[in-house]
Amino acid sequence: MENNNLQRRLVEFSYNASDNTNCIKDVYYETETNRAVKFTNQTSERYFWMPKTMIKHGWKKDPKMPQDIKTKYYLELIWHDSE
Repeated sequence: MENNNLQRRLVEFSYNASDNTNCIKDVYYETETNRAVKFTNQTSERYFWMPKTMIKHGWKKDPKMPQDIKTKYYLELIWHDSE
């Protein structure tokens, strides 16, 4: 029996002490719904959804530009393989 928890790849958060914020570095905007934003990695092989309420100071809707997303709180986010 496999342990599915071992196969989960968590989205990595970074902490910036100078402005006391957590962020997710170098992600690319893909699309959004009323409640969440979908971000991908550089090659678009993986993606994750992030609640809009979690995002601090917004995001850019440019799929070709990497961005760092600052967060208001921590929530375990999981990378998913693109189909």
